[in-house]
Amino acid sequence: MATGPVALELPSSPLPFQPTSTLGPP
Repeated sequence: MATGPVALELPSSPLPFQPTSTLGPP
């Protein structure tokens, strides 16, 4: 569940890249 789109919305995502859907600018 944590590996779904929810994890992408978190600002502290373990992924090297950050989504611009919530954070906006990198």
